[in-house]
Amino acid sequence: MRLKRFKTWCTRLAVTALAVGTVVAQPVPVAAATFMPGDVFIGTTGGHIQHRDSSGTLIETLNTTLGNEFDTGMCFDNTGSLYATDIYSEAISKFDVNGTLLAAKWVNTSGDANNPESCVWDALNANAYVGGPSVAQIRAYNLAGVENSRHTVPSAGGTGGTDWVDLASDQCTIFYDNESSTIRRFNYCTNTSLADFATLGGGCFALRIRPVSFEVMVACSDGAHRLSSTGAVLQNYPLGFLFALNLDSDGKSFWTAGPGGSTVYKVDIASGATVQTISTGAPVWGLTVFGELTAANPCTVDKPITATGTSITTTEGQSFAGSVATFTDPDTTAQAVDYTASIKWGDGTANSNGAITGANGSFNVDGTHTYAEEGSYPVTVTIADTDCSTNSATASTKASVKDAGLTSTCATTGVSPQMYNGPTATVTDANPGSHPEDFPPTAGSISIDWGDGTTTSGTISGPNPYTVSGSHTYSSTGPFTVSTTVTDAGGSTTSVSCSVLIFAFATSSGATFVIGDLTATPFNHVTWWSSQWAALNPMSGGPAPASMKGFAGFEDFPAVPTCNGSYTTDTGNATPPPQTVPTYMGVIVSSKITQNGSVITGNIVAIVIVKNDPGYAPSPGHTGTGTIVAIIPCP
Repeated sequence: MRLKRFKTWCTRLAVTALAVGTVVAQPVPVAAATFMPGDVFIGTTGGHIQHRDSSGTLIETLNTTLGNEFDTGMCFDNTGSLYATDIYSEAISKFDVNGTLLAAKWVNTSGDANNPESCVWDALNANAYVGGPSVAQIRAYNLAGVENSRHTVPSAGGTGGTDWVDLASDQCTIFYDNESSTIRRFNYCTNTSLADFATLGGGCFALRIRPVSFEVMVACSDGAHRLSSTGAVLQNYPLGFLFALNLDSDGKSFWTAGPGGSTVYKVDIASGATVQTISTGAPVWGLTVFGELTAANPCTVDKPITATGTSITTTEGQSFAGSVATFTDPDTTAQAVDYTASIKWGDGTANSNGAITGANGSFNVDGTHTYAEEGSYPVTVTIADTDCSTNSATASTKASVKDAGLTSTCATTGVSPQMYNGPTATVTDANPGSHPEDFPPTAGSISIDWGDGTTTSGTISGPNPYTVSGSHTYSSTGPFTVSTTVTDAGGSTTSVSCSVLIFAFATSSGATFVIGDLTATPFNHVTWWSSQWAALNPMSGGPAPASMKGFAGFEDFPAVPTCNGSYTTDTGNATPPPQTVPTYMGVIVSSKITQNGSVITGNIVAIVIVKNDPGYAPSPGHTGTGTIVAIIPCP
């Protein structure tokens, strides 16, 4: 009975409207046309839906093939597919974004107490909510057209059904009317009736909730109305008896038409001025706009953006700044500020925001990041439309992070006794975040070639720059080239070669020869053993005793000579000097030598390295001479 009353009422409205003009037969298209933002779709009769561009020009006429009398409410999913309700065929038809009929009866409610009159998709396309005049129910369908659920709702007066429905931004609250004066609300998620939203002066029909402000636009028998988010009337649009209504994709205007009339109005929301009209030549029972902005899904028909990752090459420890992805949007009017980008760098650090540039549908995402270590990292870039978070794209790429370079400089001591124990090189890693663990103690990662045919492993200590150290005992004296090679975990290598002069004291106990401080100048030829030693070695502290022949035997306390220390020895050659001396020999420098009985005492103000001449013998008559090649001053 409800459907019969509705049909009689609609017929009466149609007769009134058709008295104004003659119905024009609708053309059936021979080719489909891709839907574009701003296109207007007008439901008429006979299963025909006029597809017009934003200027009102007829592009094609879609045909559900069902031949019904009233083509009413319509909606779009996120792919741009159009869903058209058909009251008397008890079905919903589906067209793809190119206008191709995919299913005349995507939903078929024949045999069930439901006559679809309006629909709305949620933001994730999980549910298409459908209302109709025949029963006080709201039903939800999935993308395959299979019913997910249904809830019975209050619906006193009017048709007793749920003729016109729209979904709030919370994805749960459904606003609906039954062509009475009351707009009701129902929480579909909790199956709970809510307080009525508003009661107006006449019967009300198609309604839409605006995004952001959540104002409600509704077509009623006394015109259109703009209601606040709390249901208060903010503005009236006295355009006569109105039935169909949808928001425009510009977010600033709406489209509306009377029941069975042949004129469609585009109205500026703020001023109330009619900015455009379309003469359809056919009775109008429903309309929608491709790309309309609603609270439930402000991007219902945004064409999906697509993204592609950009290969990234950088070096550990160095800041990367550059492109990480590109993306395109079929909407060439979109601007870079319409999107956000989040970059997951793949190294466990926090995501960062990308900088978006570009225009005319082509955009680039730049990012800045510093990788702590070399390696290959998966990078994920997620781009989202700011007014439509569900319209997003993800680009995957790879960051190839090279090992930072190593440099090295000499750190050898210059001169050393035969047992060398100390630094050989300073290594600097270009990665400021490096640490000693980057140089694993694997064979060959740190090697020292001592220049005498021997190679050993070294040790490294830090922080950066690092010190490489090693120890080695030379079997001879003289200049050697010490080469240090370091390879880190990432494969970077550095080498440095340094000169070191290896010397020895005259004896293994450290007893050695002496020269006076006034002769201790670089490259001076000196005499360190002679019967005339005192005459040949002047000192700043006065002349040495004549009995000093040059050898400090350390008879009383054998030890290696120590800077600013002292030594004792016997007169003459009472303490026998060694039979032979090393080629490069450590020699004590004294500024003062005194004698007390048979004991001679001297101070140590420096050590010099002397390259000895041939001819030395333990007898003072066989002079020991050589050239100073290095000086180790005492502080």
